[in-house]
Amino acid sequence: MKQKVGFERWLTEGLPKLRDRRVFLGFDGFVDRVTRLHDIGDMAELGRYLLQRQGMSGVLTYQELECKMGGNMPIAANALGRLGIPCDCVGTLGEPEVDGAFAGMSANCALHTVGNPGRCLALEFESGKLMLSDNAPVEALRFETLAARFGVERLIQMFEQADLVCFLNWSETPGLTDIESRCLRDIWPRLLNKPHTILFDLADVTARKPEDLREELMLIGAFSKHARTVLSLNENEARAVLRLLTEQDPGAFDTLADETVRLHGERILQRVGIHTVVMRGNRRVFAAESNRFFATQTLFVEKPALLTGAGDNFDAGIATALLLGADFEQMLTLGTLASSHYIEMGESACPESLLRYYNANR
Repeated sequence: MKQKVGFERWLTEGLPKLRDRRVFLGFDGFVDRVTRLHDIGDMAELGRYLLQRQGMSGVLTYQELECKMGGNMPIAANALGRLGIPCDCVGTLGEPEVDGAFAGMSANCALHTVGNPGRCLALEFESGKLMLSDNAPVEALRFETLAARFGVERLIQMFEQADLVCFLNWSETPGLTDIESRCLRDIWPRLLNKPHTILFDLADVTARKPEDLREELMLIGAFSKHARTVLSLNENEARAVLRLLTEQDPGAFDTLADETVRLHGERILQRVGIHTVVMRGNRRVFAAESNRFFATQTLFVEKPALLTGAGDNFDAGIATALLLGADFEQMLTLGTLASSHYIEMGESACPESLLRYYNANR
């Protein structure tokens, strides 16, 4: 990683300030069983195995690494909480009580449940992961569910207390467009103190219809009149969004010059109408606004301890940087640090471990 002069001091001085910030996150929640298949190391091997057994039966055995809280919202919230940031976490965390899988979340996370969690079997490979999910409880979530559980006044209070809002996992939460639309119509006009920033992470948009994605992107753009809007996309998501907006696939980011990626970022900014877009590949990450662009290398981890949740920890690093008023280099460095720490260590960073990890990789 290219060392940024003063980054460690900036981070050391900034982390204690986070206890005075607050983040609102919604709205999913899953219980994840993280597993690895025996004798199959990568997804290509699994593909060959399945093709060879077309029309026949087969048996695969797996090792369960852990059963833990899952979903974009809980993992990102826990990462923020571990860094000392108070969070309001609204999602499908258990019914009538919060499921025990979420008991280990940071004490800085106030958990507000609106139903049972989804269930996910996460198959981890050397260079990727395959998520097999039962999303029914998450798919049923709508704005009326939230209003019935908490009341609109309580929702208004939570949004007013937030410096930053995270709307996460649109892909697996079909009702999120409804929730965001109703928030824009019924909540935002009534806020006396509006959140400064809204971070959106769509998750795997290829699972949704193009017309649904177009509607969601237009809605995200509408939020730009009320707050700084930040859209966080991994490479697959960014390429899918660009295919929708431009009818062209830009190709693998690792093969593109930074100037080309900058132009793609500008297209997303202009056509969606947002303030900031962050795009992350395996080896490089990028951030773009109308008048600035920055790219840097990731901290690539050769032997991951845990992959499921890496993007959520990246988002937590980005959100933390936004709360501290970071520039692009600080933001991407912090996002990369948080993500790589999680991948290599198998857990989200606390302030002390984040600083140690930075010094070990500078």
